[in-house]
Amino acid sequence: MADRRPPGRDPFLAGVIAAVSVVSLLLLVFPGATTVAVERGFDAILAAVDGGRSPPEAELPVVVVDIDDDALDLVGPWPWRRRVVADLVEAIGSAGAAAVAIDVVFSEAEERSPAALARRLAAETERTDLADLARTLDDDDPRLAAVFSRTPVVLGFALSTAASPPPPGPPLLRHGPAGGVALWRMAGAEVPIAALAKPAAGLGATVL
Repeated sequence: MADRRPPGRDPFLAGVIAAVSVVSLLLLVFPGATTVAVERGFDAILAAVDGGRSPPEAELPVVVVDIDDDALDLVGPWPWRRRVVADLVEAIGSAGAAAVAIDVVFSEAEERSPAALARRLAAETERTDLADLARTLDDDDPRLAAVFSRTPVVLGFALSTAASPPPPGPPLLRHGPAGGVALWRMAGAEVPIAALAKPAAGLGATVL
């Protein structure tokens, strides 16, 4: 039987596998590695898989604020309290960011702020004094919502097989039929709570 594989495919695939192996080895030997070499390796792999095309140059600079191991050591394990996220977004906005995209789905209300803890105790004990106290304590979600109202922020949503709530919109996939654009449709989505989604400038799908 004739070999119908396109010429050069095996060397290309072998090169991709070799590159992936090298990057994987670097990450295995250096678990916390986020070096330029490793990142450039991933960029090269993605460009090769994409037919050698590079992403178009952005007209405006894009800065990625990464929550890395050093940040986790300094602030504490993830998830952080939302007052910390509010401080971070506010600092980014004050630095002159035209817009901020947050790759996190805030699908539930903050439960660790003093106000949230007081509300929970009030509900479990039926003590009205605790409910009154909760109104005077720090409440993270309103603080985060206030920051969103001052800074153009795009929040994340995740597609879901659950039918409710419906997704805000189907994400666009770069590689559709015949090289065009395709829509990725699902029955539902995991979306941010209304208190945070309302002041946000928009929602974006957290898909790779």
